[in-house]
Amino acid sequence: MFAKAGYTDIRTRTLTWQDTFPDGKKAYDFFTTTSACWWSSKFPPRKLPEITHRNQEYFKRKNIFRITQDIILVYGQKPMQ
Repeated sequence: MFAKAGYTDIRTRTLTWQDTFPDGKKAYDFFTTTSACWWSSKFPPRKLPEITHRNQEYFKRKNIFRITQDIILVYGQKPMQ
C-alpha cells in the first residue's frame, strides 16, 4: 500500500502487549472502550445494554481477563515531486 502510494525506504515495526484485568467484566469493558466505534455501530442502540450484559457474563464465565493488543507502524519517505 505504501509502495503503491509512492513511498520509498519503507520500514515496519510491530508492537504487541497484553493488558491484564482483575476479572472478565473489567476486561470486556476495556475491550469495548477501545473498539466501541467499530462494534457498537453494528447493533441497534436499544439492544446494546442486553448485548453488553451477555458479553460481560461470557467473559466472566470463560475467565477471560487478559487482552492482547498489537499495532503495526509503517515508516517511509515520499519522494519530492
